[in-house]
This record gives sequence, structure tokens and C-alpha cells, in this order.
Amino acid sequence: MKFISHQEINPVICGYYIHPMDLEVPKDKELFIKIIKCLFKPGDEMYFIAYGRENKDLDFDLIREQFYEFGDIKEVQLEKVEDLACLCRITYTKERHRLIFALWSFFKSLRFFNPLPDLDWKTFSSYDCNLFESDPEGRKMFAFNFMNFLCIKGSGGESMMINYKKEYTLPDIHQLIGI
Repeated sequence: MKFISHQEINPVICGYYIHPMDLEVPKDKELFIKIIKCLFKPGDEMYFIAYGRENKDLDFDLIREQFYEFGDIKEVQLEKVEDLACLCRITYTKERHRLIFALWSFFKSLRFFNPLPDLDWKTFSSYDCNLFESDPEGRKMFAFNFMNFLCIKGSGGESMMINYKKEYTLPDIHQLIGI
């Protein structure tokens, strides 16, 4: 059974919390795709902020190659030599779902969004990754007017949060999920 809560994070930002959201479970994977299709339209840019390896069995080279072929990637070595952080960009198409699943599985922390027109890749990729890691709910990103909504992988990949500007009309997540 799905648990969904809606909350006000601050006077400008609200958010949905969806639990469980385990992409190893077929129904959750199907729901995740419905949410992505509802939030992103073909041709939309998707920016990703990814931190820390969670799944050591996945080959990051395959993920990297996908970004080289279909988008952009900026990798940052973290203090732990074996850890990694990335800022990535792709154009959304339904063919990119597998890449999104791979990112979700590979990284401990994953956030993604459709940038507003004033945020281009050159500007976004110039930011220090620590700016984003120290801002788990995206408050600074909303303050900088990067996006209207932000999708966040919850701890351990078992939940998903969708934070958004109050003034933005987000699709009705309860209706989408069927609750």
C-alpha cells in the first residue's frame, strides 16, 4: 500500500512524500514511470544531481557512455576516493527511462528537475556540487529560481519526494497514484 503525504516545507515550497517507491518492485517501477511522464514532456531537459555509489555492482561506465551519447555529464571526485558525484543533463524521451532507473539504482542521493529557461547547462555545471549536497530539499535551488519542481530519491531508494513551488500547478499526485 502506498503512503502519500503532502506538506508545506516553507512559505514558498510544498512537497509530496511517496513511500514505498522501490524500483525493484514492478508496480512501483510502473508508478515511477507514470510520475515521470506526467512531470516531463518529450523534449524537456532533465538535470540530475547524483552523489555517492549505492550499488557497486552496476558499471558506471555504461551510465557515463549514455550521457556522452545523449547529453552531458560533469563528474566530481569526492573526498572518499571510491565515491563520485555528478551533474548530468539529458533531453527527456521515453527511451531514457532505463538511464533514469540506472541512476536511481547506482547513486545514494539523486535529484532531478526540468530547468527554467534562465538556467543553462554551462551555468548549472559551473556550480560546486557541495552547494547541492548541503541542500537536500532544494531550498537554495528554488531560491535561485532553477526550477518549478524537484524530484528527490529518498534515503535508501525506498521513497520519492516531489518538492515544488506553491505557485506552480503540479499534477495531482494522489489522483495519478489512484488514492
